[in-house]
Amino acid sequence: MFNGKNVDGCNIVLVFHITDGGYVGKHIAGLTIVYVTRPEELKSKKNGLRKDGRPVGAVVYLSTGMTKQQENDLKGTLQENMMSSAMTDVLYRHAPIRFTKRTDGYEVEIPKIFHARTQGVKGANGKPMTADNLAVEEGSHWYIGRSSVHDYQDSEEKAWNWKLPKSNGSWTFFVWGPHIDPSDEYEANEK
Repeated sequence: MFNGKNVDGCNIVLVFHITDGGYVGKHIAGLTIVYVTRPEELKSKKNGLRKDGRPVGAVVYLSTGMTKQQENDLKGTLQENMMSSAMTDVLYRHAPIRFTKRTDGYEVEIPKIFHARTQGVKGANGKPMTADNLAVEEGSHWYIGRSSVHDYQDSEEKAWNWKLPKSNGSWTFFVWGPHIDPSDEYEANEK
């Protein structure tokens, strides 16, 4: 996961639970986003989730009940920090998302779609096992975990479903900041 090799075809779900709205604002604190990537081979097939008639590369589940401002700000933050501007093949769906911090990890559930329960792995000294100094955009310090439950079953996505107990379930804490276009910074310095 951390070596930068191609992970296409892997069952990857990214869960972002926002504890502080940061530069976006406190109105997004407490919200959870579930981001499911789809492999390239599914994009060429005629089944599965689609947007404007075309297969999608990722599905982003947003919590039901959020305001339009929360939704727009979350989408903008994801676009700015996770997706290239050319990534137009993302399908946004609304669903009830339950995020629970546990004493030894985390649990996330979207009823009848996604369920993951992650537990930290203990090292030889009984402390949480971590990986440090990683060249990963979200942060260099990760907690190593294992999922006792890792299921994905979207009724509209028959070709991309799984039940993978005992899979990777690592996590980190990080801060997204506003990205500044270098040309904007140059113009600001010129004034």
